[in-house]
Amino acid sequence: MGIVLKSERELAKMREAGLIVRAVLDAVEAACVPGVTTAELNAIAERELRRAKATSAFLGYAPGGATPYPAVLCTSVNAVVVHGIPDRRQVLREGDLVGIDFACYKDGYCADAARTVAVGVVLAFLGIHLNEVVNHALNLIGATAAGLACFVTGLVLSAQPLRLDANVGVAVLMKNIFLPLVACAIALVLGMSGEIVREAILLAAVPTGFFGMLFGLHYGVRSKAIGSTLTLSSLLSVITLSAAILLTSQMK
Repeated sequence: MGIVLKSERELAKMREAGLIVRAVLDAVEAACVPGVTTAELNAIAERELRRAKATSAFLGYAPGGATPYPAVLCTSVNAVVVHGIPDRRQVLREGDLVGIDFACYKDGYCADAARTVAVGVVLAFLGIHLNEVVNHALNLIGATAAGLACFVTGLVLSAQPLRLDANVGVAVLMKNIFLPLVACAIALVLGMSGEIVREAILLAAVPTGFFGMLFGLHYGVRSKAIGSTLTLSSLLSVITLSAAILLTSQMK
C-alpha cells in the first residue's frame, strides 16, 4: 500500500486526536506525585477522555482472543518495560520512574504517545526513596497547608485596624490581579500543563499573607498598611478568586 496523501480536513482531525493525547498525558504527568496509585492515574486519563468525547484505543483491546485490556492507560513503573496495567495497589514513591502510554480515537483517527516521568524532583535526581510513613506525612502537610494559612491570616487580620491610602490600593491590585496574571504567564512560557497552570493561578489568587506580614514587619513596613492590604485583598478576592476559578475551569 502506497502513501496516502491527506487533505487539510483530514490533517486537522489527526491534529485534534494528537492534541487530546497530549492533554491527557499532561494531566496524568501532573498527577505523578508520591502517594498516588497508578489506578488513580488511569481514572484521570478516563476523565480527560470523556471530556474530549474520544474513545480509548487500549480499553478492551484483545488481539488473538487474549484477555481484554482493562484500562485506558498503560503505566510501567521502574523495572516494568512496557504496557504495565494500572493497579490500585501500586503506589508511586519518590524517585520512581513511570512510563505512561495513552492512545485514543477521535473522528476515525487514532493518536498514540508515551512519556517517562520522574516522580518527585530533588530526591528523584539523588536516587533517595522516602518510606511510606514519611510520604503519608508529607501528603497530610500538603493537604492542610492552604487551610492553615487561611486560618492564620484570619487571626492576623482580626487584630489589624483598617486604613485606606494609595499604597494599600496598589498592593491590593498587585496581589489580587497582577500576581495571578504573572503566575499564568510564567506557567505558559514554561509550557506547563493546563492543570498546573490552573493550580498556579489559583494559588496566586488566594488572599493569604501571614508570612508576607512577618517579612514586612522585619523590614520596617507599617503593620497597619499590611493589615489593611490583607483585609481588602480578602474582601476583593470574593470577586477576583471567583473570576480566577471560572476562567481556569475552561483551560485544558
